[in-house]
Amino acid sequence: MINFGAGFGYTVMARMSLLIGRFDDLILFASREYAYASVILLVLVTLGLILWERGSTGLTTGGSTGSSEGSGQPAESSPQ
Repeated sequence: MINFGAGFGYTVMARMSLLIGRFDDLILFASREYAYASVILLVLVTLGLILWERGSTGLTTGGSTGSSEGSGQPAESSPQ
């Protein structure tokens, strides 16, 4: 139990250290010297995700494909 706690603690500390390093880089690249790269990339990623989400929601609300599998509707049977 102590070994698990120590291992978990080291993992959390390592990930926090990586997070602090990433934030340090983002703050550095948000300066005028780097042409505000972090801000521009944040806007581009946000717009890309919005457009992607709008495109994916339009596909799921389309018409029927003739198959009733998974729709909760009983399948049509052909006359015999």
